[in-house]
Amino acid sequence: MDFNAFTKDKPLGHCTFEVTKELVKEVSPNVFEGTPNGIDKWANLSIQGKLHYKAKFSPLTLSSLPKPTPDFLANLKEKPFDKSTLYVLITLQAPNGSFPPSDTLANLFGYSSTNELFELYKNHVHDDRVVNNTNKTIWTTSMVLWFLRYLLKEHRSEWGGIYERSERYITKELGGDLEIEEIVIAGGRKAVRERFEIKVVDDKQIITRENVKTHDVTRIIRHQTSTGAFQASDELAKLMSFNSSGQLRTALTRHINSQSKSAKITNYETQVWVTILVLYYFRLVGVDHKTEWEESYLRAYKWLWVQFKGKEKIEQEAFKIIESFVKERYSVKEDVMQLDEQFIKHIADKIDFIKKGGVSVSRGISAKKLHGVARIHIVSAKNLMKADSWFGGGASDPYVKIIGLSSGEVYGETRVVYNNINPEWNQVFYIPIYDLNDKIKIQIYDYNAFFKHVTLGSYVLDLKDFVKVLSNGAVTGKKLDTTCELRPNKGKLHFIADFHSYSEQDYTTTIISKSTITIQHLYILITYQRPDGGFELNDRLAKLLNFDTKEELVKSFTAYIERENDDRVKALHIDTWGTALLTAFLKTLLWEHRQEWMTTYTKAETYICHRTFQIH
Repeated sequence: MDFNAFTKDKPLGHCTFEVTKELVKEVSPNVFEGTPNGIDKWANLSIQGKLHYKAKFSPLTLSSLPKPTPDFLANLKEKPFDKSTLYVLITLQAPNGSFPPSDTLANLFGYSSTNELFELYKNHVHDDRVVNNTNKTIWTTSMVLWFLRYLLKEHRSEWGGIYERSERYITKELGGDLEIEEIVIAGGRKAVRERFEIKVVDDKQIITRENVKTHDVTRIIRHQTSTGAFQASDELAKLMSFNSSGQLRTALTRHINSQSKSAKITNYETQVWVTILVLYYFRLVGVDHKTEWEESYLRAYKWLWVQFKGKEKIEQEAFKIIESFVKERYSVKEDVMQLDEQFIKHIADKIDFIKKGGVSVSRGISAKKLHGVARIHIVSAKNLMKADSWFGGGASDPYVKIIGLSSGEVYGETRVVYNNINPEWNQVFYIPIYDLNDKIKIQIYDYNAFFKHVTLGSYVLDLKDFVKVLSNGAVTGKKLDTTCELRPNKGKLHFIADFHSYSEQDYTTTIISKSTITIQHLYILITYQRPDGGFELNDRLAKLLNFDTKEELVKSFTAYIERENDDRVKALHIDTWGTALLTAFLKTLLWEHRQEWMTTYTKAETYICHRTFQIH
C-alpha cells in the first residue's frame, strides 16, 4: 500500500504577489513608500478558487532607534519603543525563527557590541549546562521574546507569529529538554527586566498569603483524589501560580535535585511531591483559611504516610525540601512560620493517630453524596461578537468552557471553531453532581494562541432548572433544550441539559459484554474521572472490567505485562495503564455511544500522552 497517497499534502492552488509592482513604489532613488491603505484583494488560484489576502508596507527607519549612550534609559523614557522598533526586529529574525547576535540587536538593548549583550545574559544564568553548552543565538532569542512581551506589548497582535517561531526554534535547539528550556527562558526574562528596569513581580502573579482567597483554597481541594493525593494537572498548577503542570513539575524537580541528600528521596513519584506541595501551600499561603482545608490536609497526609511506608526520616527530609520551595516561591514571612508551629501542635494528636494506623479521617468533598450526572450538550451559537480584527475586519475563534460556579472547577472545553461567529460544536459533557443547589457557568471565549482569551459571553445554568427532588427524596431530571441570550455581550447559545440519577445498581453479578452493557455503565465510569483526565482504579471500576476487586485487576494486568516483557509499560504508573484500559473499554463496548463519551475520552487520552511521551 502506498501510504504517501494518504499522508502527503495535496496542492489546491497558488497565486503570485509582486511586491514591487502591487505594494511598494520607488518615489526617489532608494526611497520607497507603500500603496495608500495597503492592499485588500481576492486573487485567483492557479487550480481553482480564490484567496483573500491583505498587505501593507512600512518603511524601515533605523535612525529612529535610541542610541547606545549613557543616557540610553533616560532617552527611552522620553521616546519609548514603537512599531518602527518591531519592524527592525522583523528584519533581524532568521528563517529558522532565531535572532542571531548582531550589533543592531545589541543597540536595541543600549549596547555597542554583542559581547555586552552576552554578559548581561550570563549575569542572570548560573547553570553551566546553559552557559557552557548552549548556542549564544539561543540566549539572544530568549531575550528578544521578553523584549517583545515587556516593551512592545501594545503591538502584540503584530508579533504573534514572530514570537511563535522563536519559541519553536528554542525548543528544537534544546532537543525538547524542558528543564534547560525553562532556565534559558527565565534568563532572558531576568536580563530584560534588569536592563530596562522593569519592576514587576512575575509574568504570572504569584498568590501570597496577602491575596489568597477562600475560593482559591476550595478550588484546589476539588483536585484531591479519592485516595487523598493531588495530581499535577494544568488546572491545579495554575491555581498555584504556575503556567502549566509541566512548569510545576520542572520547578519541583530542579529544587528537589538541588536539595536532596540521598538518591532514594528523588525516586518518589511526582504525585508524592505535588501532594506535599499542596500541604505546604495550605499551611504557609492559605494559613488564614484552615477551616477550609484541615480535613483535606489530614486525608492527604494519611496517603503520604502510606507512600513513605512509615519511614519518618525520609518523610521529614521530603517535607523540609518542599517547605523551602514554598517559602521561597510564595515569599513566606516569619510570622507565618510562627502560626505554622501552632498548627503543627494543633494537629499533633491526629497525625499521631494516622501514624498508628488510625482511619477516622473524613473524606471531605469526596464523601458527599453523589446524586447523579448532568449531561450538557453544547450545540451551537449565533451572532457572537467579532473579537479579532485586522485592517478593520475579522471574526472570532470561539470555544466553550463549562465551569462549576461555586468551585471554579473546569468540567470541560469544546474544540475551537476558527473564524466563525455562528459556530457549531455538537459536543457532550458529563458533570458529577454532589450539590443540588450548585450552578454551572457556560462561558464562550475567543481563542488566541499567544494572548489572553477574550470573553464573548456567558450564561449561568441553575441545576434547579432541570433537576428536581421528589417528595420521597428521589432525584430526577427533565430535558432542557434551550437557546439563551449571552451576557454581557451579544449572541445566543443553544444547549441541551439533562440529568441522570445515580443509583447503587447491582451490576456486579452480571458479566459485562456488548450484549449486557448499557449507557448506565458510562455514567458510572464518568463519575470517577479526575479533573486531570485520569482514572484512579477502585473496586467499582474493576467490576466494569469484570474483576471482583481492584487488587485482582492489578494482579492480572501485571502478569500480562510480565508475559509481554516490555520494560516501558512496566515503568508506567498504575493510574496510567488503568486509564488506558478504560479508554479501550469505551471504544470496544460503548462505541455506539461515542458522541456521549468523546470529551471524556479526549481528556483521558491527553492524560496518558502527558505520562507516556518519554517511552514511545
